[in-house]
Amino acid sequence: MVHPEERGDALALTGTFRATALFLSPLAMAGLVTLVPVTAALLAAGLLIITPAATPWRSNKDVD
Repeated sequence: MVHPEERGDALALTGTFRATALFLSPLAMAGLVTLVPVTAALLAAGLLIITPAATPWRSNKDVD
């Protein structure tokens, strides 16, 4: 949650992060495949993808 005055900055930061991730992910996978076998590269990518899902999500409502 952000204040209404900061929403534009928050949207810009989120968009920048997503665009960077979409640009760098294929490059990182191509580089990883050149260094290690495809199976290991896909396993590493899968572990990176599920890491956020495995960490507990904490809401602002929990903080008093």
